[in-house]
This record gives sequence, C-alpha cells and structure tokens, in this order.
Amino acid sequence: MKKLAFILIALFLVAFLPPAKNFQGTWKMISYKVVDDGAARYLQGEQLKTWTKNHVLFVGKFHVDGEDIYNYGSAKYSIKGTHYTENFINMTSGANEGKAVKVLLEIKGDTLFQTFPIKDDWTFDKNNYRQEKYIRAE
Repeated sequence: MKKLAFILIALFLVAFLPPAKNFQGTWKMISYKVVDDGAARYLQGEQLKTWTKNHVLFVGKFHVDGEDIYNYGSAKYSIKGTHYTENFINMTSGANEGKAVKVLLEIKGDTLFQTFPIKDDWTFDKNNYRQEKYIRAE
C-alpha cells in the first residue's frame, strides 16, 4: 500500500511540474509585442524559432517604420522552470554575440511566450518589455 501511495504521489508531482523540454521543435511567431513607457504596439512580420536539445535557431523578417528588418541567429541555451537563458553564438547585428540574455519562457496551453529583458531577480519592467508569442509550426 505504501508503495502504491508513493507512486501516486510521484505521478501527481510530475504532472504539475513545468515540463522543461516540451518546447523542443519548431514554433511560428504569431505576435511580437513591444511595450515602451507603458504604451503597447505590435510589430508586423513573421519568425520561426527551432529548439534542439542544446541549441536554438531563429530566422524572421519584420516591417518596421516602412523598412524590412531581418532577424536571425543561433544560441546555446539553458532552462530551469521558466528561467531561460540564451548564450548567443551569432546574430544579425552581432550586438549580442557572446552574451547571455535572460528570458522568461512560459507555455500556456499550445502557446509559447518569451518575455524580455529580464532583470537579475527574474522580473521585468511591466512598462518596458518585449513579448514574443508562438504556436507550434505544422
């Protein structure tokens, strides 16, 4: 009886732990929200992001202020719960190459959210942030 109770408790705990790797695969961006000084706007464009066991690759194109902006890069990543860090190998502008960038990564239903920039205590300024929203690519 104790063994059965232990197994049931273990299964219950596993069922409610955030899955650390269920984001692996390819996701399609459905929105890119930019909040500056409390005012929100959405960038027009598209992006795909693919995660493997240890790496992430992204490629996209956005239309900003009448100009097409390309966004692509790759990184190694680490994750613990919703605390996700990308260590950029290369990137369009080169600005973040070699840097570690903190991101909150959350999956709600079939939607993946990435929110940044993130402070050292894993919070973000609710008046100034970016949020990418993805669904699984078919």
